[in-house]
Amino acid sequence: SLFAGIHFLLTSLARRQERVFLAFGLLCLLLAGYMLLSALWYQSTSVEEVARIARLEMAVICLIYPTFVWFLGLYTNVKSAWVGALATALPFGALLVINTWSPMSFLFSAIEPGEPLRLPWGEELSRYNLTTSPVAPYYYAATYSVFAWAIYRCFVLWRNGQRAKALPVVTYLLLQVATVAHAELIENLGTIA
Repeated sequence: SLFAGIHFLLTSLARRQERVFLAFGLLCLLLAGYMLLSALWYQSTSVEEVARIARLEMAVICLIYPTFVWFLGLYTNVKSAWVGALATALPFGALLVINTWSPMSFLFSAIEPGEPLRLPWGEELSRYNLTTSPVAPYYYAATYSVFAWAIYRCFVLWRNGQRAKALPVVTYLLLQVATVAHAELIENLGTIA
């Protein structure tokens, strides 16, 4: 993601007319930042550290979704892609403001140490007991709305005969679902008897 972000940002400088490269480059850099923060989460050693990481993660996420909508709008030829990005920025901007003032992020109201997770291959991951905040359902509603819109845009491409253009986005969406499912499996592995 980091390499792709740098590559497409440099490409966007050379091809000023094609904003899709700029949008994709920014999206890749934001995703690289999120992945780095996720890795740091599992290596954290204190509640204070994980709370700081959670706040940073949620701030990056609040930037990822509007950037994703902007990129996908450009990629799928939406006439005013910036309007969709702006509409997406409104709820995520509100979440970003809430995140700024929340001690544990807008997603969690409490974080407590839990038993570390020991994976079969010997790796040990830090685990925390998380209490979801009252704001979390609004976040999930906003993210599900973005994914529903992305699936709709893929369907439009597919229906218009642009299957080769729809395939990478569909693949990304499937990988995203698999990633979320994998994260849930890892997180709940210790609770399955």
